[in-house]
Parts: sequence; structure tokens; C-alpha cells
Amino acid sequence: MTKKKQDSLQTSTPAWQRYSIWGILILTVVSTVALYASSFLQTQSHYDEQKKQSQILKKYQEYQKKVEAQAKELSAKYYDSFKEYEKAPVAFNAASVKELSKKDLKEGDGEEFNDSTTKFQAYYIGWKPDGVVFDGSFEKGALKSPAVFHKDGEKWGLIEGWSEGLKGMKVGGIRELTIPSDKAYGTQGSVGNEDSSKNIGPNTPLKFIIMLIPEFKEIPQPNLEGIQ
Repeated sequence: MTKKKQDSLQTSTPAWQRYSIWGILILTVVSTVALYASSFLQTQSHYDEQKKQSQILKKYQEYQKKVEAQAKELSAKYYDSFKEYEKAPVAFNAASVKELSKKDLKEGDGEEFNDSTTKFQAYYIGWKPDGVVFDGSFEKGALKSPAVFHKDGEKWGLIEGWSEGLKGMKVGGIRELTIPSDKAYGTQGSVGNEDSSKNIGPNTPLKFIIMLIPEFKEIPQPNLEGIQ
């Protein structure tokens, strides 16, 4: 083929077409690179999120282990003092409960619960007129983590029967409270639990046995700052 023939073929393609072809090729390359970059970033983002969730889970597992270890330690310390009350709940006459009554089963010798108290820890068991336990600290021959209550301003966030019934009680003591419905959950009751035994119907009086224990250092919630 002669040079003249080659030149003829080369010049047979208009310049604008050649530029268009090059433009399409460049766009294709750029698009492909962008696609791979986007895929890489998404993969990296997914990896980072998985890493973050794994770190959070690890922190909560460590926290839970510490809570369980503390609960076990406290149970070993206090279970013998409270275990006899696990079988205390029996049926009682709801109609006879007209007012709040307090009965000290054991006198304490620690700090007294009064209007200036802002925090307390306790083990307890609570039951309904039919003798069914709806809440409490006993679990499989041991005690769960003690309940810890903090006063918010002038309010405890407790039923009135507790905040009134604990007054004058000292740490280390054990007290039985018989609470009329108007100082418990009133006309609305407390329902909605999947376990029906934990539901409390309207106008239901309640009984509790409560042991106040000395203050202990709570396990702090995990610090999630800095996890990325």
C-alpha cells in the first residue's frame, strides 16, 4: 500500500469523530476508575463499621463480666442474710389493706433512710395478693445485682409506698411493707409484660420485703468515646 493511500485512509475520518472516540475512551476509563474507587470506599466503610461494632460489643462484654462478677461477690456476702425470705410470699386479703404498714424483721445499724437520702441499694422481693412474686432479687439460689436507686431532685421515681415506707429504716435492716393500691400502681396498674405473672392489675395492693445494704461502687458504663 502506498503512502498516498495510507494518508487517504487516515484523513478519511473527520477530526471531530476522532476526538469523540478519544472522549468516549477517556470517559470509559474515568468511569471504570470511579466505579472501582466507589466499590473500594464502600468496602472500607463496611469494614470500618464492622470494626466499630466489634469494639463496642467487646466493651459491653467486658462490662457485663464485671457486673456479673460483682453481683456474684455481693450475693456471696448477703445471700445468707436474706435467703429465708425467698419463700415468705403467701396470699393475703387485698380488701384488708387500707393503709401503708411497716414491719421491721431485722433492725439495721447503718445510715438511716430519711428525707436527705439521695441514693440507696437494696435486695427485695415483691408479691401480689394471690401470693405470686412479680419482681425480686432472687435467682437460682443466689441474688441478682442489687437494685440501685438515685433521687432526682425531690423525687425517687419509686412507688409512694417505697419512698414513704423506707423512712426510718437503717442500712443492714430488713423490713416488710404492705402497700395499698393508691400508694402502689393505683387505678392503672402495671401491665404489658410478656410474662403475665409480672403484670399488676388496677387497684392492687402489694407486699415487699426489703433489705438495705451498704453503698458499694457501681461498675461504670463503657466509655465509647474514641471508637471509630
